[in-house]
Amino acid sequence: TSVEITAYFRDINDLAGTATDPILVRGTSARYGKFVNSDFGFIRGMILRFDQRIMDNLSVSLDYTYQVAKGNASDPAAVYNAAAAKQEREQQIVPLDWDQLHTANVSMTYDDRVNNWGMSIISSFGTGLPYTPQQTTQQTGVILPTTIQLNSQAKPTTWDVDLTAYKSFRMSGGELQIFTKIDNLFDRQNEYGVFGDTGRASYSLQKNVDEASFQGNTEFLDRWYTRPEFYAEPRRVTLGIQNPIHEQESQL
Repeated sequence: TSVEITAYFRDINDLAGTATDPILVRGTSARYGKFVNSDFGFIRGMILRFDQRIMDNLSVSLDYTYQVAKGNASDPAAVYNAAAAKQEREQQIVPLDWDQLHTANVSMTYDDRVNNWGMSIISSFGTGLPYTPQQTTQQTGVILPTTIQLNSQAKPTTWDVDLTAYKSFRMSGGELQIFTKIDNLFDRQNEYGVFGDTGRASYSLQKNVDEASFQGNTEFLDRWYTRPEFYAEPRRVTLGIQNPIHEQESQL
């Protein structure tokens, strides 16, 4: 049995950013941004890890991470893009795009060397990454998008289970191993991308507004608001045969 506790804190300065205003190329209408070391942020967190060998062939591992990652910008071009769009620059520390407050992993491994088979299961849980919410306001019959504070809301939590199993057969010429790997075992539709007005990947309130004024086949509108790239990859099953001795030699 082993228990490990790690706490960490890091200040980050002089990250790549952009100058406040786009620079005009003399004699043309072209503009460009200048990279400067202006961005900053900080990361703090704690990791708890527990490992337990239950039997000679069975072991379990658990780890939990609490982390806060904040700064003035996640993208080096954020200031340039805001100035080009004539939007106000973020004036306060906000959660960074990779700020995930809670993550946890549980893994179980069974390795029967007598009967030459084994399997492992990894379960991963994580709170949602931040996103910038948007709302719409009705003014003189026109829908105007309103942006709230940058990265002020969190996407839905995610949970995933992966399974790996193998069976080895001894042969006169060596050893042959049949293995399978199943990613996203329960075919869970984790939402990694969301619509800004709902915080979900399945629907957007803006669709109802567009349907009222859309001229044409509404199937095209449905396709626009159907976003498979917002979801995690569905279940993937991989089957294969390999020579474990050659595999170990290639890794060495």
